Amino acid sequence: MGNRSGKLKRTKLIKGTVLMALFLLLIVALKTVDVQPIGPHGSKVGLAAINGAFRKLMGGMHMIWYDVTEALGMAAIAVACGFGLFGLWQLIKRRSLRRVDRDIYALAGLYIAMGIAYVLFEKAVVNYRPVDMGAGLEPSFPSSHTVLTCCIMSSAIWQFKRRIKSEALRGIAVMLCTAVMAVTIAGRMVSGVHWITDIAGGVLLSASLMEFYMAAADS
Repeated sequence: MGNRSGKLKRTKLIKGTVLMALFLLLIVALKTVDVQPIGPHGSKVGLAAINGAFRKLMGGMHMIWYDVTEALGMAAIAVACGFGLFGLWQLIKRRSLRRVDRDIYALAGLYIAMGIAYVLFEKAVVNYRPVDMGAGLEPSFPSSHTVLTCCIMSSAIWQFKRRIKSEALRGIAVMLCTAVMAVTIAGRMVSGVHWITDIAGGVLLSASLMEFYMAAADS
């Protein structure tokens, strides 16, 4: 059993590393391949042909989808707060930091990693938004809403599958989390506030972080 667990952990770490490498390769491509001033105020965008064509296909900005994904982002944050309270409850009940479940600590690590990534890419700008929303040029890579929602909801699915005993309730919880992720990704794509590569970067980063989270939680 121990060998099988160790093998699964190594597999997750390898997957996480490969996904992170793909994410970094995307950044390199965005900074070096087909870089053109197609953004607002003449801002330069990598993989311009792909990004420009997708934006043209979407037909500009759609505020309804922007608002929907903003609301779903808040719902994801509420879920994260719920798990934070669950960890606090475990600490109070068990009266020891050591007795709080390992996967809850791993979840905290995942949330911290998301925060670090957000701050990092706010400072080290890869691409700016394809639209000026009144605040001038704003960083848009990777899509923070995509990373936030995918990481929180994917990890929530992992938690719910292990903690909810009722099969029906577990199925509903997993379905809702999956729907939130799918609508957020699709909504952010068609909202017009991101380049398509912003969404791709968000999916790659969140998938990588999730593999590392699962490896840590299963240890």
